[in-house]
This record gives sequence, structure tokens and C-alpha cells, in this order.
Amino acid sequence: MERPDVFMPLYIGDYLAGTSRLTTELHGAYLLLIMDYWMNGPLPDDDGLLASIVKMSPDAWSIARAKLEHFFSVENGEWKQKRVEQELSAATEKKRKSREKAKKAASARWSNAPSNAPSNAPSTGQAMLDECPSPSPSPSPSPSPSPSPSPSEVSDCIYEPENAPSNAPSTKAKSPTAPAKKKPAIDYSSWPEKPSPQVYEDWKALRKTKRAPITQTVVDQFGKQLNLAKDMGFSVDDCLKIAITNGWSGMKAEWVKNNEKHQRNGRSGIPTFTTDPDDTSWADGFDPHAGDFENL
Repeated sequence: MERPDVFMPLYIGDYLAGTSRLTTELHGAYLLLIMDYWMNGPLPDDDGLLASIVKMSPDAWSIARAKLEHFFSVENGEWKQKRVEQELSAATEKKRKSREKAKKAASARWSNAPSNAPSNAPSTGQAMLDECPSPSPSPSPSPSPSPSPSPSEVSDCIYEPENAPSNAPSTKAKSPTAPAKKKPAIDYSSWPEKPSPQVYEDWKALRKTKRAPITQTVVDQFGKQLNLAKDMGFSVDDCLKIAITNGWSGMKAEWVKNNEKHQRNGRSGIPTFTTDPDDTSWADGFDPHAGDFENL
């Protein structure tokens, strides 16, 4: 009988239900017996060989045999096991069906190939010989020898992978690349005048430091405030310089006016603390023991 694959199914629930009274040693012996059965067929009724299968001494096997024999039926000089025979038959039948299915699929594949295709050759080597002429043909009994193939014919028959790179230029049309869209230029026409280049670059650097991008909306808002500031007598450079000095990412005409007023009064536009950190006069008259718990 054709043997199945080496894989042997073991149904744990069924196995434990039927072997609950076996000792650990007998479990091992029983499993070794059914494994040998699966690989080699029914076990021979030979105590010496069976002892060798279960890795026991003859005396130990004589005791184990009395416990394990009832799992098998001994007939015609062989130990047979009903469940193992069922699983063997099922596995063999499954293997046979898989093989037949593969053969049918292969036959269908070959039958759809052209009759003159080299794939119908009995072997890969024969297919190569059928497709590629030999550069040095064998001697022929014919008085007129057949001509040798040209070098170009021989080179065409050199085997190369299907996906091997080709040196020939590709004829595949390349899809046109869409032109990159340009960002629209910022319109500064809302500003009353152009700032000087250095002041403008310093203002852009400040905005970058503040992570405040310069957009058209920002420029238009600045334009409104710059026009108001111009009516107050401030140029665009004056406004941007004040914003840069004070670190303003935004700007309002009122801020510029207030900054100028503070400058005239001797103060900067940014509030500062004038208290000397070393001046301790604020603590004059302070009783250090006024809050002690012992004086309550």
C-alpha cells in the first residue's frame, strides 16, 4: 500500500479518552508503537522487535505488552490497530486525490499550449535544443552538410531570464510631467511706499523667527496700519524698525504712536521694571519674628 506523508494526525481528546489508565512509561511505549505503525505498516508479532521499537528491555516489554496488547488486534503474525488503519486510509486517499488533481491541471495547461511550442518537449533540455540551433551541428550522412547558423542566430538562443534588463532603448511613451504650480507673488501695492531693502530683510527675519509666515492677508493688514501710521507722520521704514526693535510680529499704527510717545518721555515702548534688585529698602520696619508660632 502506498504510504502517506510523514504527518500523522493525533486527536488529543480521543487519545486521552482511551488511554487514561496508562502510566507515563506506557504512554511513551504506546505512542512509539503507533508512530512506527504509521511509518511502516502493521507491527510484527515479534517481542524482540517490539521491545526495540518501544526502547525497553525484554523483561520490561513483557510486562508492558500485557497492558498495551488490548489496544491492537493480533492476527496472522501482525499487530493491527483499527483507528490507525482508518487514518492511514484517509490520508492515502487524500494524497491520491491531490495527485490526480495536480495531473489534471497540468494536462489542461499543456493541452492549451500551441502544438509547435517547445513547452511540449519531454524535458527542459529538449525544449532548449528544439528552440536553439546548435552552433556546430552533428555530422549527417547526407553528402551536403547543413550550413552552420550565423552568429546572430546563435546569440538569439542564449538563455536569459524573462525579466532581464535590455540594452535596447525603451519605446514606451512617457507621460508628460505636469508643470509645478508657482506660488503667486505677494502684492505690496497696499503699502504706502516700499521699505528699504535692509529693513525689509530684517522684518522678514523677525517674522521667520516668530514662525509667522508672510501671506497676502498679512501684507494687506500691514498696509492698512501703515497707511494710518503715514497719516500720523511715520514712514514705512519707521514702522517696521519699531516693530523689529520691540519684537512685534504684528503692527498697529496706535502701537507706533504710543512707542514714539514713550520714547519722548525717556521710556521704551516695552514696559520695564526699574526696581534695583539689590535695593532692600522695601523691607525696612519688617519684624522677622512677627509670624513665629511661639509668639502667638
